[in-house]
Amino acid sequence: MLSLRSAWKTIGDARFDAIPASLSVSYLPSLDGLRAISIIFVIVGHILYTTPYGRYISGSTGVMIFFAISGFLITTLLLKEQVTTGSFSLKRFYIRRFLRIFPVAYLFLLVLLVINQVFALHIARLDFLMAFFYVKNLMTVYDTSWQTGHFWSLAVEEQFYFVVPFLLKYHYRTYIRLIFILLLIGPPISILYYHSHITGTTGILLGIGVDLFGRGITSILFGSFCAILMFKGMIPLQVLSKYRFLAPFLVLLVAVGHFNITVGGWQSFWMYANPLLAGAAVLLSLQPGSWFYRLLNIPFLKWIGVLSYSLYIWQQLFTNHQPWAHTIPHGDAFWVNIPVLLLVACASYYLFEKKFLKLKDRFHGPAKAVRGEPAPVHSMA
Repeated sequence: MLSLRSAWKTIGDARFDAIPASLSVSYLPSLDGLRAISIIFVIVGHILYTTPYGRYISGSTGVMIFFAISGFLITTLLLKEQVTTGSFSLKRFYIRRFLRIFPVAYLFLLVLLVINQVFALHIARLDFLMAFFYVKNLMTVYDTSWQTGHFWSLAVEEQFYFVVPFLLKYHYRTYIRLIFILLLIGPPISILYYHSHITGTTGILLGIGVDLFGRGITSILFGSFCAILMFKGMIPLQVLSKYRFLAPFLVLLVAVGHFNITVGGWQSFWMYANPLLAGAAVLLSLQPGSWFYRLLNIPFLKWIGVLSYSLYIWQQLFTNHQPWAHTIPHGDAFWVNIPVLLLVACASYYLFEKKFLKLKDRFHGPAKAVRGEPAPVHSMA
C-alpha cells in the first residue's frame, strides 16, 4: 500500500510513461452504452418533469454520469497523445472540440430562433445570447427559458475544455491541487447555500459558488482524476473486476441520490456523493466479461449512445414545454414527440454532424484517441 506522501508524489508527477492496457484500444464501446443509459435518464426525467412523478426520477442522474464520462475521456485522449508523442497539441484539441460541439448547437439555436417567431414563445434575447456565448451556468438568475436551459451544461463543459487541457500541459501540479481544492470547498459551500437560508448579496454569491463548483464540475473533475489515476497505475481494473455487481449498484445510488435531492432535501450530501459514484460507475463499466459490460454492449444501446449528443441537443423541444403543445392534436404527448425526436436526432447526426466529424478526424494527433470522444451533456433537471 502506498503511503499518503508517496501517493501524492506519484499523482503529482507530471510524467506519464505508458498507456494502461484497458485504454490502449481505439474504441471503448461500453461507454457508448453508458451514454445511452444516461440520455434515457435525461429524456425520461424531462418527460416527467412537470408531473407528480417528476420528483422520483431526475434527468440529473444522466447528467452526472455524462459529465464523469466526459472528464474521463477527455483526459484519456490528452494523456494518450502525451505518452505517444511526448506532448499534446492544444490547437488540435480545441479545433476538434469546436467541430464536435458548436455546429449542431448553433444549428439548434438557429432553428429555435425560427420556432420562437412561429409559435410566439417569447424567449428573451438574453437567453439566446447566454446560450450562444456559453455562459448560462454563470448567469442562472437570468435563465428563464426551458428551450435553452440545456446550454447550462454545455457551458460547464466548454469552460472545462478551455481551461483544463492548458493546465494539464503547462501546470499539471496546479491542476491536481485544483481538483482537491474544489472537491474540498464544494461541500461547505453547498451546506451553507441549502441549509443556512442566507439571502441578499451573500446568498446570490453562494448560489454562484454552487453553480460553479457544485453542479457538474465536480463530476467532470472526478472523471478526469480517475483517468489520471489509471495512467498512474493506481486503479487496477483487474481488482475492480471482482466486484461485478458494483457498477449497476452505483448507478442506482446516483438515481436514489437525486431522489433524495428532490424529495428528501439532502442536497449538500448527494450533490457531492453522486459525482464520486458516477465516476466509479464509469470505471466499472470498463470491465470485460461482467454482465453490466455485456448490457452496455447491446448494439441498440451502443447506437443510442452514438446518438446521445444529437438526442441531447434536440430533446429540449420534444420532452416538455413543446412549442406546438396547444397547436396540434396530442402536441404534448410523449408517444408523438419521442419518435419525432429520434427521427430529428438521426437526421441531425447522419446528415449534418457527420460532415463535421469527418473534418474533425483530420486534426487527431499521431496517437488516435479513444473513438467516440465525449459529447456535451444535459443540465436541467
